[in-house]
Amino acid sequence: MARAGSETTPAEEELVFALCHEIGNLLAAARLEAGLLVGAAPDDLAAASRRLSEISAWAGSLLASVRPLLDPNPAPAMATDPGELLDGLRSGLDASCDERVAIESGGELPDVMVAAEVVYHLLLSEVFFGLQAADSVRVSARAEGGHVELSVAHVAGGPPRAPDDALRGRPLGHAVARALLARHGGWLEVANGGESTRVSFCFHAAAS
Repeated sequence: MARAGSETTPAEEELVFALCHEIGNLLAAARLEAGLLVGAAPDDLAAASRRLSEISAWAGSLLASVRPLLDPNPAPAMATDPGELLDGLRSGLDASCDERVAIESGGELPDVMVAAEVVYHLLLSEVFFGLQAADSVRVSARAEGGHVELSVAHVAGGPPRAPDDALRGRPLGHAVARALLARHGGWLEVANGGESTRVSFCFHAAAS
């Protein structure tokens, strides 16, 4: 899949193949959902519309990580206000997520060096993975030592968790995030405690 002259690694190509499979599964779910709409009651139609919108947004966020993985020239990092990343996430979520996703401002935080569009889609994908496992998720930002964390957290059960080394579902999302964050010195931290899960996208503060 790598283009001639590119520097895409086998590991990155493996992530792309896995992403394509994951996106295919989401599109199959959308097709199944659409097939149930014939003769559905108005309330069922409204619920299905919300689910189809969410599935489409989720598939789009995963697809948006394919190009950065294959591009031998990473998108440039720029000093970015973490609050702007949260505002972008808020505006990018479907209206059906409004009551299920709480986005908290971290107040005044130092800028971070990130490729904002790449991080935006990684965060969006993590929100959808969280909503698959819980009724609601909380997104927050905070300064921790010399770095800034953007976290997606929830408390709930959900479908059985795939092994960490399985390139599907949430572990796949985390593998993609680790690969792309590392290009600009960022990293991912995952904390599982009982029924709670907290996934943090971590970045060093930009030099002032």
